[in-house]
Amino acid sequence: MKKMLKPLIASICVSLGVSFIGSPLANAMNNTLSNNSTVEEGTGLIQIGFNNPESANPTDAEIVTESEKLAGVSETVMTLFEQIPDGIIDAEEGVKWLNENKGQEFNGYKFVVNDELVSLVEIKDKLTQESFWSCSTAIVSAIAMNALPWAKILKIKKAIQIMGGTKTVVNAITTAFKHQRNLGYSRANAIKRALNVTKKALPAEYVKYWMEFFSLGGVVKGCF
Repeated sequence: MKKMLKPLIASICVSLGVSFIGSPLANAMNNTLSNNSTVEEGTGLIQIGFNNPESANPTDAEIVTESEKLAGVSETVMTLFEQIPDGIIDAEEGVKWLNENKGQEFNGYKFVVNDELVSLVEIKDKLTQESFWSCSTAIVSAIAMNALPWAKILKIKKAIQIMGGTKTVVNAITTAFKHQRNLGYSRANAIKRALNVTKKALPAEYVKYWMEFFSLGGVVKGCF
């Protein structure tokens, strides 16, 4: 098994066209796979719901589609948080920047702050597209129901930077997700195990915030 897993992760990275070599995230992935270690199943932090029936034996095409939808969910907010300028420390200033720089996925919503708690609130009828964008809407809707302390947003931003940026993190999560699905794990458990791989690349002080970021109700609900 060990001999099979090492070339597997190497070939995945090459096929993605992403250089993980030497990064904390690469080391976490390689250590987890090459050691054939047991990845934690999670402790209920990740609240996941599924709209569509799950195939007991998904095809390669189905797994690819699932991973693409997962990437859409993850990338939407991570990209925005990562781009917050380092000079912005104050929550009021941060919310102003978020509203000025949020993408079209956030149409119909605006960021507001109340006593250092940042929320995303609806300002018109919620979008109900049944396209790829519904995945982005899922995480936006989740955040709209959860007030995030501004300090936590900055921690999430730092965690993303430590792991090499949004693109690297999303590629790592989806790579690990596909690998776990191919091993026979359900979608929910595959996501949990993928996140447990990425958290190994973080200093302990960031792990809690990173896992809580994905615990928002409905984060993946609209994608499956």
